[in-house]
Amino acid sequence: MSFVIRLERLKFCARIGVFDFERENGNDFEVNVSMKIDSGNFVSESLDTTISYADVYEIVAVHMGREWLLLESVAKSIADTIKQKWPTSYGVKVKVTKIHPPIEGIKGSCSVEYLD
Repeated sequence: MSFVIRLERLKFCARIGVFDFERENGNDFEVNVSMKIDSGNFVSESLDTTISYADVYEIVAVHMGREWLLLESVAKSIADTIKQKWPTSYGVKVKVTKIHPPIEGIKGSCSVEYLD
């Protein structure tokens, strides 16, 4: 048995992109994170037996506050940091979406999803 912890539709303005102006001006992003943890050791009302989504959010916010070239790099780094902080977590999934990609002809968003 397991719990799935999810943080969904987290919004950030971040400096991620291969174009200089993207890193200078920033762009709007959405981040989704999910991870599984074994529920066998869970004790009701004990935060010490689960993962605080506030702590996960802080990891995401720190990463989104950095300058990156590639969505792949930030998604993998978030997942790696989660796995490092909570080694018993598994099935970590991080999706980073650029809401308004600055590419002529693209009317929707672009995203990268990293699965551990």
